[in-house]
Amino acid sequence: MKKKALHKLKIKPFAKPPSLPPDFYEQSTQTLIRCTEAILRKQPLYRLTTATTTPSSPKSIDQGPLEGDVGSPSTKWSPGSEPISREELYRLVNDLCVHQYGPALYRRLMEALDEAAQEAMIRPWLERHPVPLSKETQTGASSTNSQSHGNSVEDRGEDAMRITRELQELHERYICYLQCVRSIFLHLDRLLVYLPAQDEVVLRSGMSGTTSNITSRPFGDSNPAAGGVGGNANVTSKTNSNSSGPAWSLWEVGLAALRRHMEQHNMMEPVLVASMVQSLLLELDDWTTDVSLMKQSIRMLLELDLYTDLFLPTLEQNVSVYLQTECQRWINNDEHNNNNDGDDALMDIPAFLRHVDRRLRQCNDMALLYLQSSASSMTLSVGLGLLDDSSSSSSSSTPMPTNQSRHRHRRQVSKNRILTTLVDTHLLAPHVTPLATSCDTTAAAAAAPTSVTMIQTQTSQLWSPKNLYPLFDDKERIVPDIKRLYVLCQRVPGGLDALKLAFGQYSRTRGLEIVRANVNHVNTTNPISNAAMALERAVIIGLLELKEHLDQLQRLAFGNDEAFAACLRSIWEEVLNAPSSDSTQAQDGGGRRVAELLAKHVDLRFKNAKAILSSSSPTTASASASDSTRGLANNTNTATTTADANETFQNAILFLFRHVHSKDIFEAFYKRDLAKRLLLNKSVSIDMERSFLTLLKTECGGAYTSKMEGMFKDMDLSRDVMQSYSSYLAGINNNNNNNNESSSMQNNNNNNNKVDMEVQVLTTGYWPIYPMHSALVLPPELTFHQQQFDTYYKTKYQGRRIAWQYSLGQCIVRGNFPKMKGKPCELVISLCQTVVLMCFNTRENSNDDGLTIVDIMKQTGLEDRGETERVLQSLSMGRDGTRVLIKTEYELDGVTKLKTKLKRPVSDQDIFTFNTDFNSSQRRVRITNVQMKETTQERTKTVEAVSRDRLYLIDAAVVRILKARKSLEHVALMAQVMTQLKFPATSPDIKKRVESLIEREYME
Repeated sequence: MKKKALHKLKIKPFAKPPSLPPDFYEQSTQTLIRCTEAILRKQPLYRLTTATTTPSSPKSIDQGPLEGDVGSPSTKWSPGSEPISREELYRLVNDLCVHQYGPALYRRLMEALDEAAQEAMIRPWLERHPVPLSKETQTGASSTNSQSHGNSVEDRGEDAMRITRELQELHERYICYLQCVRSIFLHLDRLLVYLPAQDEVVLRSGMSGTTSNITSRPFGDSNPAAGGVGGNANVTSKTNSNSSGPAWSLWEVGLAALRRHMEQHNMMEPVLVASMVQSLLLELDDWTTDVSLMKQSIRMLLELDLYTDLFLPTLEQNVSVYLQTECQRWINNDEHNNNNDGDDALMDIPAFLRHVDRRLRQCNDMALLYLQSSASSMTLSVGLGLLDDSSSSSSSSTPMPTNQSRHRHRRQVSKNRILTTLVDTHLLAPHVTPLATSCDTTAAAAAAPTSVTMIQTQTSQLWSPKNLYPLFDDKERIVPDIKRLYVLCQRVPGGLDALKLAFGQYSRTRGLEIVRANVNHVNTTNPISNAAMALERAVIIGLLELKEHLDQLQRLAFGNDEAFAACLRSIWEEVLNAPSSDSTQAQDGGGRRVAELLAKHVDLRFKNAKAILSSSSPTTASASASDSTRGLANNTNTATTTADANETFQNAILFLFRHVHSKDIFEAFYKRDLAKRLLLNKSVSIDMERSFLTLLKTECGGAYTSKMEGMFKDMDLSRDVMQSYSSYLAGINNNNNNNNESSSMQNNNNNNNKVDMEVQVLTTGYWPIYPMHSALVLPPELTFHQQQFDTYYKTKYQGRRIAWQYSLGQCIVRGNFPKMKGKPCELVISLCQTVVLMCFNTRENSNDDGLTIVDIMKQTGLEDRGETERVLQSLSMGRDGTRVLIKTEYELDGVTKLKTKLKRPVSDQDIFTFNTDFNSSQRRVRITNVQMKETTQERTKTVEAVSRDRLYLIDAAVVRILKARKSLEHVALMAQVMTQLKFPATSPDIKKRVESLIEREYME
């Protein structure tokens, strides 16, 4: 089958080239402009028809439009009945751009936007407000703080909101119109751009280096009014533009037209910005602001490019004036205080701190609601219709923000702390940093965003002791108020330094009040009186309570700040070593009396278990009380509570001891009291004594506690010696029974062995020196055991000499009293009391007149009259149930008279007889000897002994330094000696010791 030939398709050109209609540009342009006006007025959209037309010469497509040739002037257009859609309008704009009518259309559209801005916003505003607003409304926040203003806060807030709402409504109308126009002319907007600096319309693809600037600056850097968007300018179609400067899209051209007209009619700062600022300031006065309206207004400012350049500076200035006026009211004490006497005015510091904290929260909330959200709105406005130069085609519809736009977003977000910084600078800083001691005014000025002259006529009363010290004293205000003060001071440069200085002054003042008031009062009164003893105990108790209070302040309020802890350490060292009116302390530089009282306080607590438990926390005490009926669990909890209380007490005492310079004074008094507690068995716990001694050894070294450790060794050694002595006595008794000695000797030994004696062997160098009473006449029962132990000890330890100390001996004496009906009663008394009572043992059934003090001293061998008087007073003038003897006083005429209230001193004529009516319900009665109270001379004697030891230590230090250095200058020698000494020494003391060594030829 034969295939058919294929016919080729031929395309022939038009016989007559196609051409545009003669009225294409004019009709299309008029249709677009009229439709945009209808959109603004919210009218239907219709296609325009020709009313009268004069034909013009046709133009070919290749020729394009001529410059200025937009149709015949005789052509008239009117809206027809045929509706037109926005899609058709969009295609119409596309056709005009394809046929190169874009520049001319761009210029016509700019004129239409300029007219629309006047019609949408300016003319309605002038119709509503034909007369300019009042001066009070335009000044905004300048009159907000005035108390004499006629209108109330609600009235001024409503006026400001009404003005803002009207402007917002007009602005929203124009923005809706501008969005519709931009969507219709989107192709034109992507093709062309307007350069306000050169007043030219150029192709976007032909620009070099300006696209990124458009993206980063959507509203332009120059004034739109200077560009003259509505003026008669040449329309060009450059394809290679090397011009620089901002480039505007249609969106920016429309906003620039609106902004130019608002500035011409004074609608920017005097009206819009002022009303918004006034609303925000009224919000600080607890007036409720329309948050949604304020956010929309902020967005409007961002779109008009007024937020950074106009709104923020105005807001900063007005808020600064508001806060300065408020600060001055607090400084002048005209509203918040009852006293208006200048420096004597009282300031309610907690109320001021709560007010500042409230202002900070308000400003922070305002920043979160308005300032931070405004930055996001600004970023959204950047992305409307702008292209990055990385886009390869103008058809891309997704804008990409550049690095510059992201950087500007970060800059806006960083301004969210503007309001809180203003509160710190103008409300808080003038109070925290006084004028006289300003810490860093330069840094404070740098931290403020706007430099505003501060209004200040008086210094703040915040750091006044009359205002601040009661706040520090109140334990209930540590967490809510003092902690708030610490947090607020952190916000101000130099605030923590000012707070630390005030805290140090408070600690120093309270500590010196405790030390000087009590110690000086003791020094000026009778030190033997009970009031003086109570004041002595109050010194350490007050210091311990102050330490606990300051520790709570440092821990709870100041967050364990190391700077405040270091300040406390220096303050405690100054307080505990401060000189008092005592001349001894003045020479020593202070600390001697506190060291002595500290040792006495430890002695009191270690002898009294209840005192230690009472020093624990109330929570621990209540827990211990609640467990009192729980059997074995109660014992465990009580032991735990006691251990915790002991540890807390010892740590507190050690803290004070660590800052006392006169540690040798503490050692002397503590060693003396420790010896009494050990020998008289008055210590609460030996483990507690040893643990505290371990703490002292850790703090001061082994040499400091060597003698006190020797005391504990002697007590342990004495127990071993007594065990060996008991075995020795058992062996002697066995030998006597085996040898069958005579009955008389055996009866004598049995009688003597009825008395049990315990001996404590002490080393002379470790223990204090006590009265010997070497002439004391012991009863035969004790004399036998004394001789027997002396024989044993000399046999076992040859070469050692025993010196008996009778003043610290104790006895348990069994007595038979007629009123007790044959029930024996044991008396726990001292050895001297025992010797005195034995004088009445052979006279109880006689009708003798009794014994005088002189007779008793002769029979007992007591040579110290004072000690004899104290023994007789304890046996005859104690509390009920302890009066074994009866004291009878004689008048001067020799008539005997028994007085109901006996005199404390004992005279030579007083008679002491055995009390046959003695009766007691207890099986064992402890009769405490009247303790010899410490006098000023005895305390001075102890201090002088320590001073002598110090002289020897100074001599040893000087000789040791010169042996090492051979020769040394006097100034260097003094410095090295003070460095090596562990106690406070003055230059005159060292100089005297150097002269003494020179005289004794130890040095030259």
